[in-house]
Amino acid sequence: IEEDTHCIDVLRQTYVVRKAIEKIEALLVENHLASCVHQSITDGDEEALLAELVQLYHLIGNQSSQVIVFC
Repeated sequence: IEEDTHCIDVLRQTYVVRKAIEKIEALLVENHLASCVHQSITDGDEEALLAELVQLYHLIGNQSSQVIVFC
């Protein structure tokens, strides 16, 4: 913007960054479900698992770009 770049070019760049972050978040969730959630089920830690899944649901439901996942 300071270099007098066309607004549409800046918007395209921010869009690409947002989409890249969304892909990273999707991979994090997928890996979390496959590993940490599976381990919690195996360990019988249902209460912590449920709290974690509710937190994840709220984050995803709010379309937050910041996903916090605890293993």
